[in-house]
Amino acid sequence: MDEHFFKEKIVPLSPLMYGICYKLLGDADEAKDCVQDVFYKFWVNRKGLSTIRSIEAYARTITRNKCIDRLRLRKNTQPIEQSEVHSVVESETTSDDCVENRLGLVREALASLSETQQKIFTMRDIEQMDFKDIALEFDLTPENVRVTLSRARKSIREYVIAKEKRRS
Repeated sequence: MDEHFFKEKIVPLSPLMYGICYKLLGDADEAKDCVQDVFYKFWVNRKGLSTIRSIEAYARTITRNKCIDRLRLRKNTQPIEQSEVHSVVESETTSDDCVENRLGLVREALASLSETQQKIFTMRDIEQMDFKDIALEFDLTPENVRVTLSRARKSIREYVIAKEKRRS
C-alpha cells in the first residue's frame, strides 16, 4: 500500500471509525485520538493490507478493538474515590441495581457464547453493523449471520431467565 492508496481507501473511512469510537468511548477527544491510533496501525501494517478482502470490515474490527483496549485501560486506571462514589450511588437506587444485575447476567451469558456468536452479537446489536458487512468479515452469507445472531440472542435470553429464576 502506498500513500495514494491510503488517502483513497483508508482516510475516507474516518467518519465511520470516529462514529464507532465515539459510540463506545463516549468522549469526542478520546474518539479522535483512537481514530489516529487506528490510522497508525493501518500505516504500520500497510504491506499486509493487500490480502484483506474488505478494508471497511477490517477497519471496523481494528477500531472496535482499539476502543476496547482504551476502555480496559480506563477501567484499570480509574481513581479509587470515583469508583467508591459510583458504587455508593448505584447501591442507593434499587432500580439501578436491578438493571445492573441484569446487565451483569447479559455479560455472563455473552461470555458463555462461542467466539463467533459473541463477535456477531456485538457487531450487530452494539455497533449496528449491516448483515452484509458482518457476513464479509466472517466469510458467511447474510442468512447465516442472521441465524447465528438469532441463536446467540436466544441463548442469552435463556441464560438470563434461568439465572433470575435461581435468584428468586
